[in-house]
Amino acid sequence: MRRIPVIPTLVVGVLIAVASPLPPGRAVTIHLVRSSRRVTLSGAVARCYVAAITRDGGARYHAAIAFSRWFEPLWELDSRAGDDEWSAAGHLGTS
Repeated sequence: MRRIPVIPTLVVGVLIAVASPLPPGRAVTIHLVRSSRRVTLSGAVARCYVAAITRDGGARYHAAIAFSRWFEPLWELDSRAGDDEWSAAGHLGTS
């Protein structure tokens, strides 16, 4: 499992930053992790595009992942419980 930065997280999907392109339709498993809970969601790559090109690092990509089911964002669940800490610092794992 790799830790990768989350761009925004929505109830229907997530945009992630990746070092190499992911083909549309590829099945992925997303692990959203906080100190209070861990959620595993299945999904598929909806699209992937070049987000930046640097002289030193080459191309960086953003991949849009569409979840296969709706889920309530973790920070909303925790804010209702009084826990607003985002322990994963905006990271998730993919496999």
